[in-house]
Amino acid sequence: MIKAFKADTDRKRILVRKADATRNRLLFVTHALRQLMAEEAFQDLLAAEGLNTLPRNLAARISRVEPA
Repeated sequence: MIKAFKADTDRKRILVRKADATRNRLLFVTHALRQLMAEEAFQDLLAAEGLNTLPRNLAARISRVEPA
């Protein structure tokens, strides 16, 4: 019983670690895209390549004001 509990705890600990890493990557990408989208030259490049729109969820995340 204790062995199963420890195994489950370890599995959940790994899951939390992976979730934290994924969250950090998402924050990094969101921040980078927010900065890039503020650049007119980048927007011109996207338009030239026919990439005028972003997925709705990504656009919402980029336009969202993050707490300081």
